[in-house]
Amino acid sequence: MYAGTLTAVLALPAFTKPIETLTDLLEAARSGDLFPAVVEGTSNAFLFKDAEGGIYKEVWEVFDPATGYAKNYDGGVDKLYVRNA
Repeated sequence: MYAGTLTAVLALPAFTKPIETLTDLLEAARSGDLFPAVVEGTSNAFLFKDAEGGIYKEVWEVFDPATGYAKNYDGGVDKLYVRNA
């Protein structure tokens, strides 16, 4: 029984921790696991861009406008699929 359970546990794929907070997003962006993205011209984009301090400013500092802006929500999802392919 023990050997079967150990084998099953070791055979499971590695668990990727989900992004649940802006701190999680910042850590993942700094490690290169993903990149922050926003739809251009939305309130979310302005929230990060105009932040004077705190976590929003820190996320904006790792934000790359060349890859992080999407024209619309569907375009943002497409960017994620292309980047992860």
